[in-house]
Amino acid sequence: SGRAEIYSYTIDRIGLDPAQRARVPYVMAIGGLEEGPRLTTNIVDCEVGAVFVGMPVLATFEDLGRETLIHFKPSANVPEIPGDDMKFVISAAFQPPE
Repeated sequence: SGRAEIYSYTIDRIGLDPAQRARVPYVMAIGGLEEGPRLTTNIVDCEVGAVFVGMPVLATFEDLGRETLIHFKPSANVPEIPGDDMKFVISAAFQPPE
């Protein structure tokens, strides 16, 4: 489907990977695909401060010639960013076993 939700993320502000240094700062995330699997990816077309756990995203592709990278960008129906009360985000993302 190309639809996913951000499960976890970090912001690279240093550029330890020389191939990614020109993109600093950028968001590396684990996205949970609608179909179930998770994958590590970059979040693009979004300010790094606007990313949050649970954010709905859509797949987009970067053609590098010999290979194509899968990135994700915010979907059109991204809700307001939760405030400083991170309890909302954690409780929405965490489903304890019954």
